Amino acid sequence: MLNTCPCSGSSWEVCDAAQNVGYKLRIPQRKPWASIEDDVKSAVALAQSDGMLKGVPADSVDVGNKWISDIRQGLRLLQGVVSAAFTQYLHNVRD
Repeated sequence: MLNTCPCSGSSWEVCDAAQNVGYKLRIPQRKPWASIEDDVKSAVALAQSDGMLKGVPADSVDVGNKWISDIRQGLRLLQGVVSAAFTQYLHNVRD
């Protein structure tokens, strides 16, 4: 993912948050769902910022917009999955 993102500060922060999620999802037992959900929310908020295209050459802005749109869509999907998993986890803990 690092090679596909434009080189602006917010882009790297989105990459870092996504990598944190990936790392935490690889934990074999007792996944930290609350922390994962926070990382996803952070990535979604950062991906909505206008700074994502900072540093992208003018002739590549259309391609950058497409990639950012795909990233935002993927993050929204991930947010729904993580939210559902966290809700299920809370339901199982309370029972």
